[in-house]
Amino acid sequence: MSRTKLYLIKNRFFSVVYFASIICIIGFYCLISGVNNVGYPVLVALFFYCLYMLVDGIMFCRHLKNIEKLSENSLKVDSARADNMFIYRAMESIHEKYNMKITRLIDENTEDKRFTSGCVHNIKTPVTVGSILIQRAKSGEITCGEALDGIEPEMERVNESLNMLLDIQRISEFEKDYELTEIDLKEELREIINSNKRLFINSNIFPAVEGESVGVLTDKKWNAVLINQIISNAVKYSKDGGAKHIYFSIRKVDKCVELAIRDEGIGISEYDIPRVFEAFFTGENGRKGYSASGIGLYLCKKICDRLNQKIRLENAEEGGCRVTITYLTKL
Repeated sequence: MSRTKLYLIKNRFFSVVYFASIICIIGFYCLISGVNNVGYPVLVALFFYCLYMLVDGIMFCRHLKNIEKLSENSLKVDSARADNMFIYRAMESIHEKYNMKITRLIDENTEDKRFTSGCVHNIKTPVTVGSILIQRAKSGEITCGEALDGIEPEMERVNESLNMLLDIQRISEFEKDYELTEIDLKEELREIINSNKRLFINSNIFPAVEGESVGVLTDKKWNAVLINQIISNAVKYSKDGGAKHIYFSIRKVDKCVELAIRDEGIGISEYDIPRVFEAFFTGENGRKGYSASGIGLYLCKKICDRLNQKIRLENAEEGGCRVTITYLTKL
């Protein structure tokens, strides 16, 4: 539809009312004064009508041009009437929010694809190892018991990667799946440690909890995912070299509560510490055969950010690595 036709349709009601008013006024004037010559007032009315339509038409075309600019991602518009500026500002605001949302969704989709690909890659390796062990058992190179002993840790790696993949998928809709409540941190730790009893026994690692019971503000389920991931890392880097401990220490700091989880493992290179929470960063230890995915600590950081908690990692003076989580408490 042409701009002229669109403009005439826009002003059809005004035109009808205008000419109806002029006819009524001229007719009433002729009846009162008895004058039959209406040519001059009609010309005057038409002049002002055309003048108005010309000026308003120019402004209407400028208005359409500004809308076209906005639709073409150009947020700079030409000068316009004050009433139209409210429309442009509203459209600019909507446009900016729309672009920000689209950018965020694209980033999240790209990130999801990266993590899905990374988890699938982590699953592929233990599946391949398991298949090789089965083939060796069938050919008689090793016994079935030896094959099962080799397959069991590989299945644990598959289960770990699948759980991590599910957590990553769920965290993309975090706002729909969390509820901040006050929980007893020490009691929560006991439940988590009890659920990992088999892992500790098989790895010859002994957990020790220090500190008093204290309430913290967090989401019970996501907090369990967070602590389980830290425990998994602590066990992974501690289970070589005999019996070890993992220490859980709770203490109050001002209006916050800190939970420190320290292992007796190999520690971490100082130059790797600033990057440990980056996605897919495995560091020096991850390249030494510890099967690091580079996803676990990144997931921990994401959870803490969503729960308004802080997390930091450092080498402990006593040896090993210490991860500290800072919780808020109800005031």
